[in-house]
Amino acid sequence: MGTDFLEILRAEDISVGGVGIRMDHGFSGYDLASDMALLITLPGKHPFLAQGKVRHKSSKNGWEVYGVEFTHLAPEHAHEIDAYVEQMLGIGRKACGIYNY
Repeated sequence: MGTDFLEILRAEDISVGGVGIRMDHGFSGYDLASDMALLITLPGKHPFLAQGKVRHKSSKNGWEVYGVEFTHLAPEHAHEIDAYVEQMLGIGRKACGIYNY
């Protein structure tokens, strides 16, 4: 994450506005106010690049949790994220017995 770090992370959540990530370590030596390059891979899709900035940081059960706002995301990639979120919401609705008719 960023220009001087390469981290392979898993998203805790994602939307067209940004991504939530959690790590068991922080970014010692990295300026969290700087733009960072993100390589996003959604299941079954080709990876794509986005730019983002950390907008908030918190701790949760021993994890560092970072909210990264996308500052540059190509429209076609926003569409892929939106479709992925809708797909996951649909799976969640079905698991809870909620159906859209």
